[in-house]
Amino acid sequence: MSSVVGRIGPALERSDSRSELDRATMARLRSGDERAMDELLRHYWSPLVAYVTKLLDDKAEAEDVVQDTFLDLWNRSARWESSGSVVAFLYQVARHLALNRARRRRVRWRWASEVKDRVQPQSPPAALETIERAELAAAIDEAIQTLPPRRREVFTLAYLHGLRHSEIAVVMGLSRQTAKNQMSAALSQLRQSLRPFLD
Repeated sequence: MSSVVGRIGPALERSDSRSELDRATMARLRSGDERAMDELLRHYWSPLVAYVTKLLDDKAEAEDVVQDTFLDLWNRSARWESSGSVVAFLYQVARHLALNRARRRRVRWRWASEVKDRVQPQSPPAALETIERAELAAAIDEAIQTLPPRRREVFTLAYLHGLRHSEIAVVMGLSRQTAKNQMSAALSQLRQSLRPFLD
């Protein structure tokens, strides 16, 4: 377990080579090279779908959101600033679209409940059964879930999606220092929760 927690810090920083590759790919996209979009789709599609699925509890909706996100990138590519972070842009747009979709879903549910005597909203997909998981994996997952929502989202973007503090700040509309503080607090809380496994 100590090796798992020990790898959290280094895993948080995306490599500079990936950022350079993204910038080069965006330069090609800006000049109309459609293959550049294919490369971005191959690299970021699955992580973005996984992230949005967590927000919406619906993979099909998440795929729609991510498709719209890449369409937005394509439409803005001609005006892209070379200093911009592609990954921060993609996650920021995907998060915005997902939250809007979730708000519209809540409005539809409220309206339906007023019109009908009884409405059965979509139930979230069943959580994975922990019975077949190793005790350690279950403990880590549970510890992450007990993080406060903002702290958990910062941790998820950093550790599971590889975003830097500056990129998380853009995605979530925070200052870089706030993102950094939230990440530090998340790691501290996780170490405390997982202390029995670290001894």
